[in-house]
Amino acid sequence: MSTYDVTVSGPSPRMAMLATLIHKMAATGHTAWTAAGNLITSAARQGRTLAHTTLAIIGSPAGYHVALTGIRTAITSIWHGLKVTATWATRTGGKATGKAIGLIGMASPALALRLTRATTALSRPIVGAARTATVSVETAGGLIWMLATTDLVRTCTTRAALAAVTLIGIHAHTQGTLAARIVQALPWTMDAIITLTNPTRALAFVAGTMVIAMGVAAARLARQIRQPEPPTATAAAAAVPTAEDAQAEIVVLTDLAVIAGKVNLEVQRDGSVVVTGIPETVPPDLGQAVAEIALDAAMRQVRRTLPVRPVPSRDDRRLFTKAARDAIRAEAAQRKGHAA
Repeated sequence: MSTYDVTVSGPSPRMAMLATLIHKMAATGHTAWTAAGNLITSAARQGRTLAHTTLAIIGSPAGYHVALTGIRTAITSIWHGLKVTATWATRTGGKATGKAIGLIGMASPALALRLTRATTALSRPIVGAARTATVSVETAGGLIWMLATTDLVRTCTTRAALAAVTLIGIHAHTQGTLAARIVQALPWTMDAIITLTNPTRALAFVAGTMVIAMGVAAARLARQIRQPEPPTATAAAAAVPTAEDAQAEIVVLTDLAVIAGKVNLEVQRDGSVVVTGIPETVPPDLGQAVAEIALDAAMRQVRRTLPVRPVPSRDDRRLFTKAARDAIRAEAAQRKGHAA
């Protein structure tokens, strides 16, 4: 049975334009979907290249710092976004719940009161757990960053990455012949050679090395906190005055140059900074001024040191004391200049 068509409207320029727009949008969507699929496939295929590039970057101290800073920035941005989203959701939910309880209160005030008490009792442990989780995550992140920037972790990671890049380069240059000969001579090294000549596995090996180094650094830090360092020979000698020093203290009570050679800086377990070694014959007001000068100079040195080494070494702590003494001597010279 044959059929025929009946035109019910048109022709219309608007409908023609709409049909053209729909066809173009469909074609654009198909093209974008195809391009996204190709991009994902290409990224998956280029995983070895990406791993090799990452190893080459972190193989140097500067590249390690850049990579670590980039990772920290990305993680911090994601964490900040999660906190903002959670805060917004909490506030929105609280407002919606309050409005709903208000509407219920118009019909039954007693029921609204019970709902208010229930929501308050339920929200307290949730808010407490959220705050605890936030503090824990941020503390863990700060600790990981501090450990990752120590000299031990930086050296171990960069050297492992440099060694992996070198082995992969030799393997590519010899087209695998050297690896084949090593395996023929030492068959038990096959798994290790496969791991070290594969960029992805080599990157995982470097990451494992970094984690182990961070564990060692954490253990050293914990031991240092539990067992404070004994005073050095110089500090012990400065803390025990000789007969000549005692006589000088009696004669010169306000000579900052003499006082500078006796002071030391100590960081207590509670985080307080104490200036020790001020002679007893120094007036209290002058001793307070000396301590403030020493603390100010030491903190400037601390701020210059922390971006490079978050965990100052023993030599760094000696520099803090040296900076404090130099500042006191400079103040003594300045006062003598004004007096002259």
